[in-house]
Amino acid sequence: MKQNYCDISIVLDRSGSMESIREDVIGGFNTFLDSQQKVSGDCTISLYQFDDVYETVYEGKDIKNASELTKETYVPRNMTALLDAIGKTINKTGNRLSELKEENRPSKVIFVIQTDGLENASKEFTKDKIFEMIKHQRENYNWEFVFLGANQDAIATATSYGINRNASYTYAGTSKGVNMAYNAINCSVTRARTSNSSVSFTDQERKEQEEELNKIS
Repeated sequence: MKQNYCDISIVLDRSGSMESIREDVIGGFNTFLDSQQKVSGDCTISLYQFDDVYETVYEGKDIKNASELTKETYVPRNMTALLDAIGKTINKTGNRLSELKEENRPSKVIFVIQTDGLENASKEFTKDKIFEMIKHQRENYNWEFVFLGANQDAIATATSYGINRNASYTYAGTSKGVNMAYNAINCSVTRARTSNSSVSFTDQERKEQEEELNKIS
């Protein structure tokens, strides 16, 4: 594999309930993108959006050439086909990376899922199937899966999908909560890329978010 090369896939919820935090998601994603463009090393990024329709925004782009989100490209609507979005993205990412020569494949693959709601519209993939797929990619190819979830127990949801609890993060569906979530994922991905560690969230990052969660509970 190619050392110091990271591939990031982001599965971003754009269901109707995201409308209230639309501007914060756009701003947070763009800040994340800008920050990761400055991290040393090669990096490609793919962005997929979903409601009950799945969309590839871009795929395998050099992160320095990746486009920011805008109000025109991020439009919340409809229901939440989360399992279908995860399953399709795993397949697309796996197929894309398998087409690369071994020496050109990334040494680190990070798969980020962000949602603010529970599954309610998938037709192609079940939770058991997603669990199997994530387990396969983690155990055989060392993919790292990250789950950011609002309006739910993100650790419980992530665990049911086969994602490490240390890489799951519950955030408040507020402007401040979203901004802190993007700061946390940016810091965790940066740590993983620069120190060759696994993506995880610190106690401090969780504590700051808990304070915001307590305000709305």
